[in-house]
Order: sequence, then structure tokens, then C-alpha cells
Amino acid sequence: MQFDLSRFSMAADDLLHAAIGPKNWNQVLNDLQAATQSDGVTILPVVGRVPGNPSSESLARPLERYFAEGWAERDYRARAAPLVLQRKVILDSDFMMPEDYGDEFFKFMSNFNLKYCALVVFRTQSDIACCAFHRRPDKPQFQAHDAHVLKGLSERLSLASSISRAVAESKVAGLSEAFDHMNLAVIFFNRAGQVVRMNGAAERLMGDDLNVSHGEIRAGTAEETRALRGCIHAAMGGSETLQDKRAVLIRRQGKRPLVIRCQRIGGFLNDYFSTIKAMAVIDDLDGQAIDKSQVIQSAFGLTPTETAIAMLLAHGEGIKDIADQRQISYETARTHIKYLFLKMGARRQSEVASMIMKIK
Repeated sequence: MQFDLSRFSMAADDLLHAAIGPKNWNQVLNDLQAATQSDGVTILPVVGRVPGNPSSESLARPLERYFAEGWAERDYRARAAPLVLQRKVILDSDFMMPEDYGDEFFKFMSNFNLKYCALVVFRTQSDIACCAFHRRPDKPQFQAHDAHVLKGLSERLSLASSISRAVAESKVAGLSEAFDHMNLAVIFFNRAGQVVRMNGAAERLMGDDLNVSHGEIRAGTAEETRALRGCIHAAMGGSETLQDKRAVLIRRQGKRPLVIRCQRIGGFLNDYFSTIKAMAVIDDLDGQAIDKSQVIQSAFGLTPTETAIAMLLAHGEGIKDIADQRQISYETARTHIKYLFLKMGARRQSEVASMIMKIK
């Protein structure tokens, strides 16, 4: 099956345009798909795969399922990893036998009528990624002459992705400086959950209760460290649950706690090739003229009503008593309790009480 070489050349030239903005990555991948008689094109890192990858329009639904169902950790083609340092293009035939298509991964791919693949390997600084070209089972596999043409994309992709990364990181540098002017502490993380940048306001909060060592963020206790890292990874994974979006409370000796909220980088900063994938905003409650209810509300993202009910639960009040004291119906009280349990990550009244008692 012949490539449209003229269209392929134009799409390859457009990679630079994708890097600087006039044309986005998804549009260019649509063009590369058409030029190569493929049925889907996407870009994926060799390690550290998370949602948000550039892809042709046809792969939007398959990629959504790929991440939601955990196939990023079970991708059969990850077995090609030893070849990425040796070749610029990897075909299925370079590391697979015909019987390998019986693997469960290809049963998943068959749901979208996809089977064969060619991987174009490229580098962005120290990272290695692949541009994957997919074909249906009723089309021929990619052959050596196809690999010869695709090889020319490797350097183009490396250049374009490096430029795209530089542009994205200059935006982050500007945002970090703007946060400093607002005295807002922010820490930025890469796709592995490692710290790659923090602004001056965040640096001033570092100490025994919160610190960074060799790129890894740590809190004062193992429990808080697990909660914080879980919050970071949940943000990068695009989790939308209320429990994943709750804040992490970092207790400090002789001071009010730090409240940390994590979110995935989005909007104008959401460039796939940027090293920065998530950010944590730190709220320093020390020295603020606030009472305990305000700390609880800020720490868990509760509404004022939910905060008041949480404090009543912590004092051992039952649903009926809470409804009477708040002058609301029994069912309304139950609904408020249901949502505050979700936000706090609690299952029982005793857990709510324990969390609130830890706040000073």
C-alpha cells in the first residue's frame, strides 16, 4: 500500500508549525494518517504514559479506553522498548511473531478494528517517545520500504517537540513568576510525579514538615507523604472524583497546617511535550485570622453548611439531632453528610471525628 509522498512531505513540514502554534498536533497527525494509509496516529512516551497524548481524531475513543482500562500498563508493544535505542522505526515484524497477535492486548485493539503498527522513535531532550501509526487487519502490515520513508520523521519530530517544550516551559516560568507576585506558593511536577520547579513562595515553606529530596516531595509523616503523592498522581490521571479532588493537609509543629491542592496542567499550558504535567498550590494557614471551621472548610473543600455538620458529627451528634439543630429535614441532612464523606474520603462518623480532631 503506497504512501502519498507529496502529502506526507507537507505533513512532515507542518510538524514545526504544530510546535509554535499555527497548526495543532492533532491536525498534523490527521494529515500523516491520511498520507500513510493508516487508520490512526498517536504520540506516546516510552515510559510514564498518562492521558492527554496528541492523536488523530480516529483514536480519540480508543485512547480513552486504553487509559481507563489500564492498557497503558499492559501494552504488548512495550516489548519493543529494547529496540528504541537502536532504531528510528520499529515494525511489528521486528519484535513479534504472527502468533503474538493472539495476546489479550490485540483483542482489545480489535474492538476498534486495529491491528498492525509502525513506531517512529524520537527524542525530546532526555525523553524518548514514539509516533505510532496503526492499521486495520484488512490492510497490509507496514513493510521495510514504509520504514525507510517514516525514518525521515524521526529528526523532524525531535526538533518540533524540543521547540514545543521550550515554548511551553517559558509559559510556566512566566506563570511561576506571576504567582510569586501574588505570594502564592506553587510546585510543578513532571509525569513521573517528580518536582521540576517551584517558585520562591513555595521554597520559603520548605522545612521538616514539607521538603523535596532528589525530586521527590516528602511530608513530615509517611501517611501525609502517601496522601500528597496520591493527590499528585490522581491529578495527572485526570481523575474527576470528589475524593481525588480533596485537599491534603500537612500538619506542622507549632504552626497551622499547610493545605495543598493538586491539579493537572490545562489550558494554554497543556502542551504534551512540556515536562510539567501537574501543579500543587499551597495555602499557608499560619498567621491567618481564621477559626477552626475555616481551616476545616479550606482543608477539605467543604461548603459552610457541610463544615458545620462535620463539626457536629465530630462531637458525636446523630443525623436527627443535626437536622433539628440546623433546622433542615432529615433527608437534607443525610445528603449533606453523604457529600462531606466523599470530600473527606471518610466512610464512618468516627473517621470524620478523627480528621477534625487532628486540626488545631
